[in-house]
Amino acid sequence: MRHLATAFQRVAGRRSGWAAFLIGAGSVLESAGLVMLIPILHVATQIGGGGRLETWLARIPMMFGAVTPAAQLAVLLGGFVIVMLLRTAVLYARDALIDDLQGDFVARQRSDLLGALALAPWSRVARVPRARILTLLGMESGRVRAALGAAAQGAIAFASLLVHGLLALALAPKMALAALTIGLLASAASIPGFARAGREDGTGIGRAGTYLTAIAMNFLAGLKPAYAENVRPAFLRDFDAIEGEMRERGRRRRRARMRIGLAMGVFPAIAGAGLIWFGLEELRLSPALLIPILFILARMSHPLSRLNLSIRQFFLNAPAIEAFRTLAADLVTVSPSDSPHKPLPPGPIAFRDVDFRHPGGDGLTGVTLTLPPGIFLGVTGASGAGKTTLVDLLAGILRPRRGEITVGGVPLDEALLPAWHDSLAYVMQDALLFHATVRDNLLWGGLVADEPGIEEALEISGAAALVARLPQGLDTVIGEGGLTLSAGERQRLAIARALLRRPRLLILDEATNAIDIAAEAVLLKRLSSLKPRPTIVMIAHRTESLAWCDRRIAIAEGRVVAEHLYREPDHSDA
Repeated sequence: MRHLATAFQRVAGRRSGWAAFLIGAGSVLESAGLVMLIPILHVATQIGGGGRLETWLARIPMMFGAVTPAAQLAVLLGGFVIVMLLRTAVLYARDALIDDLQGDFVARQRSDLLGALALAPWSRVARVPRARILTLLGMESGRVRAALGAAAQGAIAFASLLVHGLLALALAPKMALAALTIGLLASAASIPGFARAGREDGTGIGRAGTYLTAIAMNFLAGLKPAYAENVRPAFLRDFDAIEGEMRERGRRRRRARMRIGLAMGVFPAIAGAGLIWFGLEELRLSPALLIPILFILARMSHPLSRLNLSIRQFFLNAPAIEAFRTLAADLVTVSPSDSPHKPLPPGPIAFRDVDFRHPGGDGLTGVTLTLPPGIFLGVTGASGAGKTTLVDLLAGILRPRRGEITVGGVPLDEALLPAWHDSLAYVMQDALLFHATVRDNLLWGGLVADEPGIEEALEISGAAALVARLPQGLDTVIGEGGLTLSAGERQRLAIARALLRRPRLLILDEATNAIDIAAEAVLLKRLSSLKPRPTIVMIAHRTESLAWCDRRIAIAEGRVVAEHLYREPDHSDA
């Protein structure tokens, strides 16, 4: 609760005070409208008691010069309409502000989570299941909004209860005390159970949602094999099981709301009958006073019911807020360094006795390696040997557990990493493409390039012919992940985007394996002939691919076990 209050105040700022004012003002204006029923009934029926408040209210029309009953009734009804119109305006402003605060809070949670993912060490990010992240950004974001909505409705209900209760106490203290005591005792008996049940259901919903997202992701990622191997029925069974669990939880929540509604419907009727008898026979209240008081007390049953439901709904959805906070805290444990960023020095990249181990035990051990500027290095080895770990260390995505990586003799530390990341391009086997135009995909990440620069990058990567035959050329929209293109075409576009960065280091992690050998040879020849040529590190398995490299290293069980010199690199333009 304290974390939620702090996080909300950080987003809302002064608007939280304005929201509290509007909530209170709405309740006060509603009560003012109810109070005006007293003189209206007094004038209309000419029946009243001798109470001070009742007598003072009856004199209000005379303050405006109304003498006859008709004139007095007109003044009172006009005032009643004005109060209701003002209340309507206040409620609109209140609800609009609460809606904005809900949206801003949810957006802040998403932004903080994405910021934590962006700033966290890759070793931590890689351990977070994608389904957990997607569930938070999707379903759980809706639950965060629902939790805030429940909190807001609870605050509105509490304010209404408070103002109506004070009004009832002012009009008929004994009668109001009797009604309030009964209502508060009923709430005190039910609220703890609502909170506990809501919290348990809410935690289960979050877990089920993450699992359901994971099942859907796995199915969609392997859609072709799922069709080919006829595993769709197994997927549907898993999906139906989780869906059934979530449906059952929803059914229990709805039944709980129904029971509360029924109880809150029966309780006012019984309490109202007793209060009418108590007011007429024991307190001797006049009808002009008794009817508004009963109306006020009856109106209090709705916010009382809404308060109980809001508490349950809040605790049902509050685990989503905690889920955002927990994941962000797990990701970011160390504040970014405040040391000034260093410019990138010229010179070679060097590994000196570098060790790195993943949680599962795989990684690299004792790697010592020097890469002169402009070298074309090939990296080969069995699956899981440590090839990707090597290039991730080279890119600064992972940090050595022991040893040192330097660029131009300067340690690749927090101060140097920003400039280093700006100077490299990283192309993976599965090309990163979006449901956008070819041009937007090429310029993703804030790249700026003119038409000749784009055409040159497309020509080098071999993607110029592809773009030329697309209906709108560079402005053709490709499907999500580039699914309208072949795997080789996607790799060519990703390499073209990498070239537009004008990188000092180009990493190709099996980034050409979907291109046929002859076309790949043309592409690698063009990369080798770049003037000036970046340092290129390519993970590959095909001998034909590695033949274009100046040097080749083989990795086995986390160690560099073999190194071959293919040809001396040409550094004349490096």
